Amino acid sequence: MTKQKPLESPSGNSEQICGDPLTYKVIGLAMGVHTDLGPGLDEIFYHRLLAARLNSACIQYQFKPRSELRYHDKVADIFEPDLVIPSQLVMELKAQRGGFTPECLTQLLSYLKFWKVSVGLLFDFAKERLIFQRVIYTESELAPFPKADVPPFVCDISLAAALFHELEAIYRMHALGYRDTTYRGLLLAGLRTLGFACSDGPIVSVEELGPTRLRCIVVNEHCVLTISALGDGLTAAQRAITQNYLRLLKLPWGLEVHFGRHALEIQFVNQPVHHSRTASTLAKTSKSKFLRRFSVGVEMNHRPFEPALDEYSI
Repeated sequence: MTKQKPLESPSGNSEQICGDPLTYKVIGLAMGVHTDLGPGLDEIFYHRLLAARLNSACIQYQFKPRSELRYHDKVADIFEPDLVIPSQLVMELKAQRGGFTPECLTQLLSYLKFWKVSVGLLFDFAKERLIFQRVIYTESELAPFPKADVPPFVCDISLAAALFHELEAIYRMHALGYRDTTYRGLLLAGLRTLGFACSDGPIVSVEELGPTRLRCIVVNEHCVLTISALGDGLTAAQRAITQNYLRLLKLPWGLEVHFGRHALEIQFVNQPVHHSRTASTLAKTSKSKFLRRFSVGVEMNHRPFEPALDEYSI
C-alpha cells in the first residue's frame, strides 16, 4: 500500500496539520478541487465544488453564512465567511494574483473571533498547485485600558473625554481581534447613540487635482479619528496620514487609535504647523522634472525617454 505523502503548507506547519484530522481532510478535499478545476477560475466555482465535496464526505458546514455584529442596536459590521464548519473550522477561498495579503489574514482572524472558532484555513486556487495556510486564533488577555493626558492643543476637553469613554466601553465589550472596519463601525454606532455628529469617510478636494475620500471619522466637525487594527501598532506613517487629514479638513486635532494584537494604543495628534509645498506646487514641479528628463533622453540618447521602473512602475 502506498503511504500518503504528508500535506505541506508554505508556513511550514505540516506537523500541526497532521495532528488535526479535520483540517487534514479538508485540505485533501481542496487539493482534489484544485486538481479537477485547475487554477484561474472565478472563486465561486471553487466554493461550490468544495462545498459539494464536504457534503459527500458527510461534513456538516455552512455556505457563506451571513451575520451582523450589532452595538447599541445598530449594525457595526457584517461577517460572511466562505465556508464554516460550526465550532471547528472557518475557510476563506481566494484566487490571488499574488500571495496572501495582510488583508486576507485580518479578514480570516475577524471571522474566527466573531464565529468563536480557533482554527481557520486560507486557500489560494490561482497557482499551479494549491496554496494553503492554517491560521490559529487565540483570545488575548485584556491589557489595562491606556491612559493619556489631554495635550494643550486639544480645545474641546469634554469631547476628548467622551471619545475615551466610548473607546473604553468598546474595548471592554469587544476586546481585540477584529479588523479596522469593525471597530470603526462600533465607534460610529456608539458615538451616534450618544448624539455626536459623525461623518464617516469625508470627501475633500485636493487643490485642483480633484476630490478624494479620507479613511477617517470626523466628530462634531471638530476632531478626526483614524482607526487601525491587527498591524504593527501606531507608526510614524500613520501619524503623518492623520496630520495630513487634519490639514485637508482644516481641523485642529485628532486621535489615532490602534486595536493591536495584544494592546490598545491611543495617541493625540495636532495639525502640522507648516506645509510649505502644496499639492499644486508638487504637481507642477514633478511635471517640470519629467519634461526636463524627457528632453535629455531625446537629445543625449537619441531615443525616447524610458522611466526607471522603481520610480514609475505600477
